[in-house]
Amino acid sequence: MLDEHHSPDVLTSNVIFYAKLRLGKAPEFHRLLDEIIGYGIFPDFHTYNILLHVYGKTDNPLAALECYEGGRY
Repeated sequence: MLDEHHSPDVLTSNVIFYAKLRLGKAPEFHRLLDEIIGYGIFPDFHTYNILLHVYGKTDNPLAALECYEGGRY
């Protein structure tokens, strides 16, 4: 996206996160999340919802609970 001079935003990022989740590529989620934060794009409610799904799919309920309680990953 950046190569084509398009500015990413939180909506675009959420679509990519959801696609990664649906494709079974949840382990890539944290790398992408760190990357978008590096660009100054911060997670929103929907991003956290997707993150909770990632933790559920990867059988990590403690991380999901910490994410829910802390509001961050």
